[in-house]
Amino acid sequence: MLFKTLVLNIFLVIYVPSAIAADDIESFGSIWKFSSEIKTYQEHQGLAQAWGGNLASIKNDQESSFVKSKVVGISSWFGASRLIGQANSEISWKWDDGSSWVYTDWLVGQPNDSGPNDNGGNENCVRIKNKSGWSDMSCSHLAGAVYKKSSPTTSAPTTSSPTTAFQAFNNQDFSIVEPALLFFDNQGQFSVQLNYTVGLTASDLNITVMNENCSEIDDSMPDTIKIGHQFVRNHVFSKQVLIFKETFGTSPLVSEKNQATGASSGTLRFCVLVETLTEDGVPVSFRKTNVQLTYDLTSNIFEVEGNGISENAIDTSTKEVTTKYGILACRCTKESFDCDTTKPLPLLEQNGFSFICIKTDSNSSSVKISNFDMRFEQDNETKYTAVTVGNS
Repeated sequence: MLFKTLVLNIFLVIYVPSAIAADDIESFGSIWKFSSEIKTYQEHQGLAQAWGGNLASIKNDQESSFVKSKVVGISSWFGASRLIGQANSEISWKWDDGSSWVYTDWLVGQPNDSGPNDNGGNENCVRIKNKSGWSDMSCSHLAGAVYKKSSPTTSAPTTSSPTTAFQAFNNQDFSIVEPALLFFDNQGQFSVQLNYTVGLTASDLNITVMNENCSEIDDSMPDTIKIGHQFVRNHVFSKQVLIFKETFGTSPLVSEKNQATGASSGTLRFCVLVETLTEDGVPVSFRKTNVQLTYDLTSNIFEVEGNGISENAIDTSTKEVTTKYGILACRCTKESFDCDTTKPLPLLEQNGFSFICIKTDSNSSSVKISNFDMRFEQDNETKYTAVTVGNS
């Protein structure tokens, strides 16, 4: 049998230096502009969008330190503004570029929202004050600003043999530790807080709430649970899931109701999927956790627990090339091109390598695999081309 076998370690990210203006800075996978022009928040946002970006979002301690070291003057806008109708607090804010609100660097006593309006003040935008931290301020205040836009990415052309060990994610940590769960009853508003410790390389942590075992999202789920506040401290991402007890009687997420007490007691079950993200928002690693809340409203008793779900996310498959010829794809090992016949197959490890082998099937002894490519796709969009062999 004549065949070629490819062993591929998945993921390749290569940043290519771009032609940027002399006064712009490329760092943390983005291009930054630090403007000394004294303008309002809205005026700077318009200039930032004309430049191709937005007023900057700041996602972690490293970006915060970088920005504070580069801002010009004693006051500079960046891209944070108050959520409409939200009262004053550390987490009643949003990033105007759509990023998740998971990091803050408020000065002591901030935000304080001083001044008259419906929320008790008129300070609905955020600035960096004295290069030291965040302070809320009226959006009409005149200040400098920090702009930000994405750096272009591309994949490198293939110049090596098909057996390739990609190094882009070596020595990086996107791990997610099983979360600690806390239950809160804030004047009748129930919530579960999940605290995730993640690897230092992760830029953000995306969260999705789903049915038990993370198999689907029920249309009625937002009536019973939805994502609440999110914040981060020292790479511990805290995610809040709000729970609405008024829907327990009809919610498909609630089971084991007591006939005597009806919906006043039972068990609420759902699943939380979290994914670590690169600076470009691409998921790298994930963790699924089943959450079970056993409650008795008549006695005000609650017990919450979480159980991780192990995943084996690589499927083996056979794909026909024609009605006569075909190829085989399977999990294999570092030591051998043969398919791994271990039952069950070893669980995939986050941040680890997986080996996939392909070869012609038994009906294709005269066939040679001459064209092959492997891509990483998200939402039908190719993020990276990992390897290309031939002219496929």
